Amino acid sequence: MAVLVKINRRSNVSEFFSFVALPQRYSDQQQSQFQKLEFGIQYLMDGGTLNIKKWVVMYPVYINSKKSVAEGRRISLSKACENPNCIEITDCYKHLKLPSAVEIDKAYPRDFMQVGRVRVQLKREDGTLLNPAITSSKTTSAS
Repeated sequence: MAVLVKINRRSNVSEFFSFVALPQRYSDQQQSQFQKLEFGIQYLMDGGTLNIKKWVVMYPVYINSKKSVAEGRRISLSKACENPNCIEITDCYKHLKLPSAVEIDKAYPRDFMQVGRVRVQLKREDGTLLNPAITSSKTTSAS
């Protein structure tokens, strides 16, 4: 499940969008993929707010085989894929049954033209793992 989230930093309020206007650097196909993402409103069933600030951040650059380690790649070339996007990463997390959130308006700090990141919840509030097979963010990158 994926959630499109925009965090208002001034008020620390999460806003949910059913339609997000994306920058022009995305193709029409990518824009339609972003708009077709499922919304995980069921995360709010307990009446609390969605706290994704403690979730692990995953930029597509981390697993891009076209990037060097100096440019931000974090895993080996044999495990990396070519030019991943947030949609593909979210689909992988959905397959692993891990809740994830796409933040479209965030940019990679080293290269601000790389827009979008994915947050994933690996642990519950009490510290237990959601998926015992996934112990760290490096394990999810290699999956």
